[in-house]
Amino acid sequence: MVFQVLRAVRRRARELDLKFGGPKRDVIQTVTRLHERILADVLRRMRNVLLMKKKYRILLMVEKTLVPPEDISGMSETQIDDFRTEYDVLHTLRRPGHEVRVVGIGDHLTELRETIDEWKPHVVFNLLDEFSGIISYDHYVVAYLELVRNVTRAATRAA
Repeated sequence: MVFQVLRAVRRRARELDLKFGGPKRDVIQTVTRLHERILADVLRRMRNVLLMKKKYRILLMVEKTLVPPEDISGMSETQIDDFRTEYDVLHTLRRPGHEVRVVGIGDHLTELRETIDEWKPHVVFNLLDEFSGIISYDHYVVAYLELVRNVTRAATRAA
């Protein structure tokens, strides 16, 4: 939820940046820096959880257009801004040694289903704030994950 709010703030700041220049641009840059400080604080708080001795398989769900590249060297700040949250979360999860896969979600859950079936992650980290372009549909993806988890548990018990 925190990341959804932060992404919305960043998206709004980008929209304002396109509309306004001059002194208002300084305000937009201040909002962006505030976003980064809040994100850093949240990630520091998560550090205790992430530094557990057990290494987890973590599936990171992001919007299809926001899948971060492995290396951002040579990219401008404006290019990085689009996927900064996703990139920061990905590398924060990898830092303590967890195995992390990123799945870009667009209009279909096929790739998500295949990755879960094949890789069997311990944790699914959700950075989606919409599904199929509709903000109110993001909770359906979470409901799907709950369904998959319950079906997997039932199949394990039956075996």
